[in-house]
Amino acid sequence: MGRVREYSEEDGFVLTFKFFDDGVAATPDTIRYRIECLTTRRTVRDWTTVSPAHEIQIVVTPDDNAILNQRSIEERKQLIVQSNYGTDTQKSTKSEWIVENLQGVT
Repeated sequence: MGRVREYSEEDGFVLTFKFFDDGVAATPDTIRYRIECLTTRRTVRDWTTVSPAHEIQIVVTPDDNAILNQRSIEERKQLIVQSNYGTDTQKSTKSEWIVENLQGVT
């Protein structure tokens, strides 16, 4: 895994995911995602369904990047994307980032 991106508390950004089958652009039958805080082991955003497409963009909102434990200097967040959920061709991928606690931001 490459360098983990870092964001400030309550920053928003967009993650883009592209889907392929044997190296060829493909559109899965289903797509869903969730966001977790790995530091606190809490769900930030539960499973959310996305309209199937070859490429999707997921907006990570300032609320998604709120610090959950104000005693933490930083928290590690993770977004998991599953395509073709519950089938023999199900695939999962993830993106991780670190959120820096800006003391005084609520």
